[in-house]
Amino acid sequence: MRIYAAEWNSRHIVAVHVGDYIRYAELREIASRLEEYDEVLAKADVVILSGKMPSWYSLGLLATILKKYQPSVIGIYRPPADKVLVVYSEDEYLPVNTWLELTKKLREFCRSGVIFLEDTPKHA
Repeated sequence: MRIYAAEWNSRHIVAVHVGDYIRYAELREIASRLEEYDEVLAKADVVILSGKMPSWYSLGLLATILKKYQPSVIGIYRPPADKVLVVYSEDEYLPVNTWLELTKKLREFCRSGVIFLEDTPKHA
């Protein structure tokens, strides 16, 4: 699991990459590991979950857990999709360009490896 934090457009953004392939049985472990980052997640205005899960539903379950941190937006990115699916938003209107730009920025953050706070190999 990798957690990235950055600021963009005056918003604190946290991206949580849960893995390249996660089985349903691992969801509980991921949820408990998220609690280790309470401080980081509590500051987030935007939380994006990404990963290759068996279904959108699996990522949706994790998004529900993240609601307790009260971000203004929760999104899901499931590669190879070209967009972020907004599953929760306090904002009345989020222009598509904002999300395309945000997705692009998050990809840059993730590739740079500079901002990540934690990186644990799946099979350590």
